[in-house]
Amino acid sequence: MTYRFLQLLFSAVLLLNANSMNAQCAYCNTFEDFMENKWIPLDTLINEEPSKNQQSQWDGNRYIFTTGNKATDKILKKKAFVVKRNDTLYVNCRNLIFSDVRFGNGYTQTKRIGKHSMLFVNQMNIGKAKNSVAFGLMFGAIGGAIGGAIDVLASNPADRQVCYIISSGENRYGDINTRILNDEMMDMIMTDHEDLKNEYYSEKNKRKRLLASYIIPILKKAGLFN
Repeated sequence: MTYRFLQLLFSAVLLLNANSMNAQCAYCNTFEDFMENKWIPLDTLINEEPSKNQQSQWDGNRYIFTTGNKATDKILKKKAFVVKRNDTLYVNCRNLIFSDVRFGNGYTQTKRIGKHSMLFVNQMNIGKAKNSVAFGLMFGAIGGAIGGAIDVLASNPADRQVCYIISSGENRYGDINTRILNDEMMDMIMTDHEDLKNEYYSEKNKRKRLLASYIIPILKKAGLFN
C-alpha cells in the first residue's frame, strides 16, 4: 500500500466524516416548521461553548451559533427558531417571553415533550424580571414575597432553574409565549402516569416541585421526551 494511497484514503475518510457531521446540522425558522419537521440544512455550524461558570447542561441561553456566512449568521441570530446539531436541539431565546419579559439573546438546549410542545430550562429571574414577579403570578402576594428571597437563599443556580414549555408559535407581535411547568400542567401531563404523579406530589414543598432538577427525572421516567 503506497504512501500516496494512504494519503488519499485518509483524506476521503476526513471528508466523509465532515459531510456526515455537517449533514446533521440544520435549523427551522418557526415553531410550526419544527413540528412539521421542515428543516433547512447547514453546511457549517460553529458552536461557541457555554460559559465556564455554567452549572448545568440546561443552564440559561448561553449558546451562540455561527456559520462563517454573514447572511446565515444573521438568520440564526434573529430569525431562526431552533437549531439542530447532531441529536441535540437548541431553541433561540431571542423572541421567547414569560410574563412579558424576554429571555434575551442566545440559544439554550431544548427537548420535544409529548406531541405538541417543547421544554427548556432557565432561571426564574429571567432578564430584568425578579423572582417575586413570577411567584406572585403563581402563588399570589405571599408567594411573591417568598420568591423574592430566592436569589439570596439559593446559592446554587440549579435551585433557581425551572422548566418552561413552548406550545405555540409567534403571536402578532413576533413574540413566543412560554409557560412554567407547574402543578396544574403536571396534572395534565401525568394523566396516564398516576404512579409518577404521586411521586411528583410526594414533595410537599410547592416551590421545590417547580425546580427543573426535581421535575426532569420524573418526565424521563414517564418517557415523555421525544
